[in-house]
Amino acid sequence: MTPSLPAAPLPPPLTLSGVTEKRTPQGPRRTAVISGAGQLYLAGVGDTVAGRYTIVTIDPEAVVLRDENGDELRLVLR
Repeated sequence: MTPSLPAAPLPPPLTLSGVTEKRTPQGPRRTAVISGAGQLYLAGVGDTVAGRYTIVTIDPEAVVLRDENGDELRLVLR
């Protein structure tokens, strides 16, 4: 019998609700609108979401988040 490994914690149920874009002299600045666990987050690149993830990139249709272990989570607009 093979010993079972402990289950990895599931990522929180986060949903990308939208992406806004503001034109600035330095170029476009995007803000992700992310919902989950009864919270609504308006966050930019480098911001923390759900106390666990840092936003790495924001594209018009998707956001990449990275946790403290370096694992990435990609949220896509539905």
